[in-house]
Amino acid sequence: MGIRQTFGDVEVRSDAEAATARVPRQSNHRSPTSNSTKKNHFVPCFYSSLWTGGDGKLCEFTRPYDRVKPLRKHPAATGYSPNLYTEAALPPALRTYLEDGFLKRVDQRAFDTLQLILANRIADLTPDLRSAWARFIMSMIQRSPGKIAKLRKLWRGDDLKYDHSVERRYRELRKETDPPTFREYLAQAPLETSGRGQVQLFQNVMDLPRVGTQIVNMIWGVLTIPDVPFKLLTSDRPIIMTNGIGRAEAHVAVPIGPRKLFLAANKQETIDWIIALSPSDVIMQVNTMVVMQAEKFVYGESDFAINFVEKHLRR
Repeated sequence: MGIRQTFGDVEVRSDAEAATARVPRQSNHRSPTSNSTKKNHFVPCFYSSLWTGGDGKLCEFTRPYDRVKPLRKHPAATGYSPNLYTEAALPPALRTYLEDGFLKRVDQRAFDTLQLILANRIADLTPDLRSAWARFIMSMIQRSPGKIAKLRKLWRGDDLKYDHSVERRYRELRKETDPPTFREYLAQAPLETSGRGQVQLFQNVMDLPRVGTQIVNMIWGVLTIPDVPFKLLTSDRPIIMTNGIGRAEAHVAVPIGPRKLFLAANKQETIDWIIALSPSDVIMQVNTMVVMQAEKFVYGESDFAINFVEKHLRR
């Protein structure tokens, strides 16, 4: 029997490798000396491959200098950063846990769920698969290099603003031999303890129970775009989410291929409103968002949208 986790009205079962598990004390994963992951994909290959053509490649748009440059790339050759999630302060067998343990399971379960979503079989999704897709969405919001850098800075205390609840919780857990404040505890903690806490922070923000609850219990659907000249793009930050996900009109949108858009909303009327938009309006709004919020990479099936990307990709 695996871990049981409740997401709102839906009880979600996750296996013994649940994404909410703590960073293990020991690991059965490969150590760095036995070819553990070094190329950390913040854009998972299973996701970016939805934009590949007959040559098995997609079009990668970047702005290395002043102009956007399109290149044909294999999904494995883009959307990664070496050792992005590696934590050097942990023992060798655990340093790549976030990528080789947590994210690998997140992505595998998301891939399984996506097969049913693409086949228009959302009604067949089990609670566990709905949970897996919600977790994938949350991970894609937090796993980019820019987000990881901010979280590392936060953990070091550079930007940490301690509120009373943090210190109150620390005092509840504090032993007599521990420093009087949480800030002092972090400053004095052994490197391994600090590293373990940092990896746990990454994992926690990619698996927020309240956000997961809301996404799981939303109304889900897929919008298929008809054969029009322009197609959907994606990027290294492809999740479109309204502020205040708990509000009645809130929704989530994720491009899942050049002609398919995953939708989740709190009200059926919201999905109906999006579906009623013209295909060109949907494509324009989605592409504008995923390109403008991209950190570095934008992806398409071809370089047809180069002028659009040139206009909207950050400089």
